[in-house]
Amino acid sequence: MWKVLSLQTGKVRDMSDFVPEGIRAQAFRSATIKEPQIGPVRLTRLGFMGDEQADLENHGGEEKAVLFYAGRHYAHWRAELPGRAFGPGGFGENLTVDFTEEDIAVGDVLRVGSSLVEISQPRVPCWKQAWRWDVKDLAERMQETGRTGFYGRVLEPGDVRSGDAVTLQERRHPGMTVARFNQSRYGLVLPDERQLLGACPALAADWRRWLERHRDD
Repeated sequence: MWKVLSLQTGKVRDMSDFVPEGIRAQAFRSATIKEPQIGPVRLTRLGFMGDEQADLENHGGEEKAVLFYAGRHYAHWRAELPGRAFGPGGFGENLTVDFTEEDIAVGDVLRVGSSLVEISQPRVPCWKQAWRWDVKDLAERMQETGRTGFYGRVLEPGDVRSGDAVTLQERRHPGMTVARFNQSRYGLVLPDERQLLGACPALAADWRRWLERHRDD
């Protein structure tokens, strides 16, 4: 049994204060700044009630309904990048949890509060986190360390609150850890590994397409 350490939702807001000087003059909008919620908060097939996404092409939707991030990663970030207040919600996640990419597999079915969630894919870090924390290579650091976070699709809507238990109901694809998928994308790849991982039926379509395109790289 695992645990929800904290729950966060956020509204789309202007992020002009986070644009690095000299990079780009115009503002951008994002919902990466999440605020803690005690709950219960309703988790629907499209995500938490009250949560928003600015870039609907790359965020949100049923395959990315809820974003998880491991709370223990924040101690590493604070040690590696001192002076920044890394903590729950700091990488735009909805649920800060006490398990990591090594612990969880694509296709795992989790009872989270009264909802049922299936892990669908690793998160692909983007430039918005780098701008938010003023660390130019933060997305690359997340990829290299494997501290990316991961998404889930909602099989059964329900209510979730901070402190809720997270229980593994079913492991459909043993060995297909989120860490393994990250390694296939960002690290050294064994022959046929991407083809094997891309065949996982629980994997979200965008990841499957990427693995197919880069199968022979």
